[in-house]
Amino acid sequence: MKLRLEDLACLHPDQVLIEFSPEEREQAWQQIQAQGYSNQAACWRAYLNSLCLNTFLSYLDTEPNLTKPNLTKPNLLETALDKALNKPLDTPLNKPLVWPDLGDLPSFWDVVNGTAVELNQTRLVLIPSEEIKFTALRVPREWVDIPEWASHYYVAMQLNLEECWLQVWGYTTYQQLRDHGNYDIIDETYAVDAVDLIEDFNVMWVTEELTPSPKLTVKPMARLSSDEATTLIKQL
Repeated sequence: MKLRLEDLACLHPDQVLIEFSPEEREQAWQQIQAQGYSNQAACWRAYLNSLCLNTFLSYLDTEPNLTKPNLTKPNLLETALDKALNKPLDTPLNKPLVWPDLGDLPSFWDVVNGTAVELNQTRLVLIPSEEIKFTALRVPREWVDIPEWASHYYVAMQLNLEECWLQVWGYTTYQQLRDHGNYDIIDETYAVDAVDLIEDFNVMWVTEELTPSPKLTVKPMARLSSDEATTLIKQL
């Protein structure tokens, strides 16, 4: 039985559901097809990431509370903050920045799943998936272990290509993922079960407004000596 977007909204009232058009879906595919990828798996990964990124950025454009001040009427974030502080939000967020740069994304997606988006010095990593039954957020280890890649939040995005919608299942923090995520040595990912994700996206925006995330402190990965590297290679 296929669920309509309205049905999903009733089942998951705290989650963000975003529609995209068949034309936007096709445009993303044509764009990826025009780029060179090392294999079909990499091409498909790039397609999912491109469609996810484009859809999420379009969503941000429609949310005035996230990109510019709304002086005429309250919005979702202002309402949430008003309940917490009894005053409206008067500080707009900046235009979202994508990392890596758009021109570098094809070579990036060729090997890694995910894209970082920065809003007002708060970095989110969007992790797309097309699993029919979403069970866990799985983040490639590079997004956690490499200091320059680490982010404040990691967001689970489920794409339904047939019905043309994106479901934001929820998010987790760097600390939660690093300290409590289940590390899979086979596919080299940190995983957090779906039930442990924070579903309400507004919680993140409110948290950032009240207590902005501090600069991340990431323990650098240990470097192997030449002898250790040689030994490991011989064992392969």
